[in-house]
Amino acid sequence: MTCLHAVAELGQIHLVRYVLPKPNLKINAETYSGYTAMEIAFNRGYADVAALLKVSGADRPRPICIIENLDLEEDRTD
Repeated sequence: MTCLHAVAELGQIHLVRYVLPKPNLKINAETYSGYTAMEIAFNRGYADVAALLKVSGADRPRPICIIENLDLEEDRTD
């Protein structure tokens, strides 16, 4: 996780503006879980942060599939 991920996750647009012009910033860097700062902001509902990242060159967020109560056990006896 980069500092851009952290401020995007908090939804702090003023901090995103501060971090964006830093040298060597990789706007589409992914966390260990595979999320970009844009995806984090978008999925947390921070539209202003997501829009700023988009106009700053971030890729569009990928769709996320959430599966709840997935049971992968093949031999169920109940």
